Amino acid sequence: MKKNKLFDEIIAKIEKYDKISLFFHSHPDYDALCSCYALKLFIEAKYTKKQVYIARFNNLQAEITKNFFPKIKNKPANFLTQSLGIICDTANIERIAAPEFSKTKEYIKIDHHPNIEPYGSIIWVDDTASACCEMIANLLHYWDDKYFDKEIAKYLYAGILTDTNRFYYTSCTCSTMQTAGMLIDKKFDREEIYSVLYLNNLNDVKFNNYLFSKAVFIENNKIAYIIAEQEDFEKFNVTTKTPFVHVLSNISEVQIWFILYYEQDMKVWKGSLRSRNIVISDIAKKFNGGGHKFASGFKLEKITDVKKLISEIVKLIK
Repeated sequence: MKKNKLFDEIIAKIEKYDKISLFFHSHPDYDALCSCYALKLFIEAKYTKKQVYIARFNNLQAEITKNFFPKIKNKPANFLTQSLGIICDTANIERIAAPEFSKTKEYIKIDHHPNIEPYGSIIWVDDTASACCEMIANLLHYWDDKYFDKEIAKYLYAGILTDTNRFYYTSCTCSTMQTAGMLIDKKFDREEIYSVLYLNNLNDVKFNNYLFSKAVFIENNKIAYIIAEQEDFEKFNVTTKTPFVHVLSNISEVQIWFILYYEQDMKVWKGSLRSRNIVISDIAKKFNGGGHKFASGFKLEKITDVKKLISEIVKLIK
């Protein structure tokens, strides 16, 4: 296999440390979680004396992990201060779910979002990759395929699957499909992944339908949005405030859509903004966010700011 200088640098850095701390972004998706979990499994399999810890992993709600990830052991005392940190799928420091990442001896950034905030002693950012899991898969394949088993492949495939919306988004490239093919060759159970990720219980379906009933359509149905109130989540006993932006997907007339909900811990309104083929990441940046060209997040200090957001979207449409 052709030598890769950056891969070699990352591998050498990991080999230098006996303790590794992994970090994901706040409100993690499967790409962030699966990147961390696959790295943990691989490093522990190849280097049996190394200890790998995923920060705040055991604090995640069951609705997120869905029994897909086994629990991990709690870290020993002083673990962070003796460890190398690896931060996955997180464009800027503010979004790192565990602020204690700064206690590590040094840290590496591995991400597929635009590099708006460089940080870390090693920065590996590839915004042409469809998912952080795609990057990790290629790293592990290069590193030592002997320890790259079907369990690791299962998690990385799940991360790619979700971040590409089942290989639908334009971020999914020929390289993505080649990587996915390499993972499929590991012979994991794909049916297990689809069942975990895409089967919904009846309450979830009813909640999605309820959210859709609150949708607002403007500009001849070219723009759609939903403002989800706290009482909406309480009414259906939904505790995990995942974006639910998919509720407005696949409507032929709608060109740009978003969903907004209040994040109690941060005291802000958080939103997910999507489009089919119009670049909306610049709008997200104006509203304390960012992300990919057609899929971005944003934050509003007060709900009345939604009028400013809609005004920007209308201008873009016109």
